[in-house]
Amino acid sequence: MKADDSRGGRACARMVPYRSSRIRIEVTDARGDRRPALREPDTGAESGRGLLLVEALADRWGVTDGPHPRKIVWAELSLSVPEPASSGSGAASG
Repeated sequence: MKADDSRGGRACARMVPYRSSRIRIEVTDARGDRRPALREPDTGAESGRGLLLVEALADRWGVTDGPHPRKIVWAELSLSVPEPASSGSGAASG
């Protein structure tokens, strides 16, 4: 997937099978000089929440230098299905 961002930058994303139980998502852009950082966005801000979502959903993530001047922001997610939580509903009593 390729896209232009609102600031005139270009990015390319891809999903890569990574080991048998994980998937790796990579986003490459041509702004290697600007490193992403977690931050708390202003309430009315229209941007700035991407890494908060990545941090919440990914098992791990990071940044790798690509061919100059690019960088690759990557995230790894587990493909395993979590065990269902016991809610106690429907349990027999007595």
